[in-house]
Amino acid sequence: TESYAYDLFFQDDEKIVIAGAAADPSYQFSTLLMRLNADGSLDTSFDTDGFATPELSTADDFAYAVAPLADGRILIAGKALNDQFMNAPVIARFNADGSLDTSFGTNGQTALPVTQNDNTFSSIGLLPDGRIIASGHLDQGLTTDGQFNFDVLLARFTVEGQLDNGFGTDGIVTAPVSANYVEKALGQAIGADGNILVCGYTTQLDFSFDAILMEFDVDGATVNGFGTNGITVFDQAVQDVAYGIALQDDGKILITGTSGG
Repeated sequence: TESYAYDLFFQDDEKIVIAGAAADPSYQFSTLLMRLNADGSLDTSFDTDGFATPELSTADDFAYAVAPLADGRILIAGKALNDQFMNAPVIARFNADGSLDTSFGTNGQTALPVTQNDNTFSSIGLLPDGRIIASGHLDQGLTTDGQFNFDVLLARFTVEGQLDNGFGTDGIVTAPVSANYVEKALGQAIGADGNILVCGYTTQLDFSFDAILMEFDVDGATVNGFGTNGITVFDQAVQDVAYGIALQDDGKILITGTSGG
């Protein structure tokens, strides 16, 4: 059937950890976590054959981002179908051998409460004190015109996977860029000061896309001194989307994505 790789990192020993999703013969997707040796072969010491497909839900779940922890454990972020058959943003932690770390969150994972169907985390990272930041988008339902309305989403979690109530509202920040329509955070970087930069896109009234870059402080408030009220909008063509972000040593910010018609 189908399998996808969405993100990876290199361990200090040059092994490669990859996160994504894999479908079974009935096309139900499960989170996919793989580890390769430095030469590209499957590391059979990881799970039983080099890859694990844990069930984070009773239906589809996907890992879109992965991050290493200093002790060898692994964090992933993505989405999982909840009991109401809605896609909920989820994070999970795995042991160094590929098994789910059931001491994290609830039985190894934490999912956000949602009221609409299309919600996900696209990125995950660590603050200097070890707390976890994940970003993506939250579905706010349809507008009065019948259009989808998504907002940029950030959430902060404790080291052990509980929502951190000192961040935003009960650990969650939603940031609408437009009054309506769709915006998503697709890439994330965390500065040495703990401020969070996210990139993605916002939708204009003519349904074109503009790339966005936003900065939030450690408590989830918009940094008003960045861009205009905390946001920079990049409009070069009809469809501009920022997928990735990196911080240079001189403090400048690189974003990468697509621009076209």
